Amino acid sequence: MHREQSDQAGESPLGHNRIAIEHIALSCLKRRKGDPRRYFDRDIERAIEVFRRLPEGAVLPIIVNRADEILIGGLLVEAAKKLGISRLNVIRQDWLSPIEEQQYSIALNQLLTLGHWDAQELEASLRDFEATIEDFSHATLGFANGELDRILGYADALKGGGGDADAVPTVD
Repeated sequence: MHREQSDQAGESPLGHNRIAIEHIALSCLKRRKGDPRRYFDRDIERAIEVFRRLPEGAVLPIIVNRADEILIGGLLVEAAKKLGISRLNVIRQDWLSPIEEQQYSIALNQLLTLGHWDAQELEASLRDFEATIEDFSHATLGFANGELDRILGYADALKGGGGDADAVPTVD
């Protein structure tokens, strides 16, 4: 893997090592003042389904600052609270200024919503899960009802490529 190194003294390349993974009490974590991110109950319920299948001790994308304020991963923290989890592994990033934290938090939360799914690769993964994970449920992947069908094109197939989904197919 290629990494670009800084040539100037004191200049840190992106991804430097001023972070730490810590196992902390969930009760210590709090929303960052002014955090504009909100979660619906249905989003928290989806996260709970995912949480239930994660390996114990998994490091989740939960990033906190020096004051234990959540910068990234608030949805996962809300799910953990509802599940009664007492401690979580978090990534501590405590070198940003308050305005940098605000920008970082908003930017990364938004970037995590970008992208699209490759339907063939996603379907192949689903088939692997169904074949190897006992009691596998699509709900453990965090998708809403019908969302996988839409991504994989099943909804269009049921509609006959755009026709009426309730229409009775013709028999030859």
